[in-house]
Amino acid sequence: MSKKQTDFLPRFVLMLGNFIIGVAIIGLAGMLVDLAQGLDITIQHAGFLVTAGAIVLCIGSPLMVWATSHFDRRLLLAGALVMVALDHLLSALAPSYAGLLVLRV
Repeated sequence: MSKKQTDFLPRFVLMLGNFIIGVAIIGLAGMLVDLAQGLDITIQHAGFLVTAGAIVLCIGSPLMVWATSHFDRRLLLAGALVMVALDHLLSALAPSYAGLLVLRV
């Protein structure tokens, strides 16, 4: 394999991981109606789950970049993916809107 080919795979995996985390934050918007019906809340309240996640992402991302600048990015991304997966599992088991909101934030 050439140097160009071996550089591509790690970069692609990092990009894919970032894409998955982004979809985890914003992807909820596509199922607001079902989510609102399932939790017996209004669509506006369900939409706030997306807004709350986006606000935390906007504020938290620069702070986390600063706080974790000395960590290996691959290890950091792997840890973030594990946390996102765990959060999705707990979100699926959330018994109420308040619990789901806490998990989203």
